Amino acid sequence: MKKFTISTVALLTVLSLTACGTTPVEISCEDAKLAMENPHTKLIDVREIEEHAESNITGNILIPLNTISENSLFGRRIKKDDHVIAYCRSGNRSMAAYDKLKELGYENVQS
Repeated sequence: MKKFTISTVALLTVLSLTACGTTPVEISCEDAKLAMENPHTKLIDVREIEEHAESNITGNILIPLNTISENSLFGRRIKKDDHVIAYCRSGNRSMAAYDKLKELGYENVQS
């Protein structure tokens, strides 16, 4: 019973931290703006082309989620040791992009 209780408390703690946006994966708008001052930070817009055309952040690189690949990143000079920040409209696609980027070997990725 004690083991179950400790595991339950640990799980609830992780879930509450995730819900509060404190996971190391996420970055605030303010911190993203500061990060963009570094030339090794790449801001990737993972929305669709039409959404990007409607509005976008200066200095971003458009790579729609379904086109993220080793070739699309290399072609845009995004290196595996760059700080990569993915963004979209609601955060769902940027989190999926985070997963794809990590699978491709990118270590310093945020959403």
